[in-house]
Amino acid sequence: MPNFPVDMHIHSHYSDGYFPPTEIVRQAYHAGLTTICLTDHDCWYGLPKFMQALKIFGLQGLAGIEISSFLNGEILHILGYGIDYTQNELLESILRPNWQVINQRAEKSLEAYKHAGLVEPSLTLQLVNQLLSCPSPCTFKLWLREFRQKFGHVSFAQAIAETSKHGIAFAKFNKDKLISSFEAIRLIHMLGGIAVWAHPGKILTKDPALFNDLLIALIRQGKLDGLELNHQHNFGFETTLVQIATEYELITTGGSDFHGKFKPDVLLGTEGISEQQFTAFKTSLNIIKNHT
Repeated sequence: MPNFPVDMHIHSHYSDGYFPPTEIVRQAYHAGLTTICLTDHDCWYGLPKFMQALKIFGLQGLAGIEISSFLNGEILHILGYGIDYTQNELLESILRPNWQVINQRAEKSLEAYKHAGLVEPSLTLQLVNQLLSCPSPCTFKLWLREFRQKFGHVSFAQAIAETSKHGIAFAKFNKDKLISSFEAIRLIHMLGGIAVWAHPGKILTKDPALFNDLLIALIRQGKLDGLELNHQHNFGFETTLVQIATEYELITTGGSDFHGKFKPDVLLGTEGISEQQFTAFKTSLNIIKNHT
């Protein structure tokens, strides 16, 4: 049985997860979860199939997204829950800059592979996605690793090393070209959703003072709704984050950050929340929707 019945942080092959949405729902059902949320990076394309699969398997869930954003020199991920994913033109118009940043990094890695003679000169990012049956508008680093394993016949460890710092195909994000965290929150609110700061423990571990500055900015200027509490990157900071959430009246969530094969040690439901907490979350979501 999973550690938690509700997992609110999951990625499919529409971003940097391995499995299709329907397969994720099937696995969640057989693992004993009752509720899951799909939160692909900067992409909502998998949500129709995900919501349909929830009905087929009799699970609960919400349409979600995880938006990459930039604030005060840092990359912050903002989770959105209960979003209206049918507003394609709005979503694409705001998130297209993020797609460009992700693909530019992948293009740099691909060019490095070509320069090293490790892939064919004619290879394109579109062909990489096509060969791997990845329907994402972006080519994420994890998919380049999968390509090298499948077609370059290298080990999992070797593929990771190649695209990690000091690796032959390592490339940085142009992080300042991502949309701002305020814009990410605003988009989620425009779509009728709740905006939650994902795995804030990453920044809290790095620089507590910076974390506090970012938190205050996100709340006062961005109108942030919540913090992701239960997550692998928050270990040791749970009590601190609960205190912060209580002080600022923020909603708390939790999730495994499941990526399937790409992160084999992270299983569905390893982090999450209780069914009672999810019911309270939906109540908060309905209150917000009724006031917008």
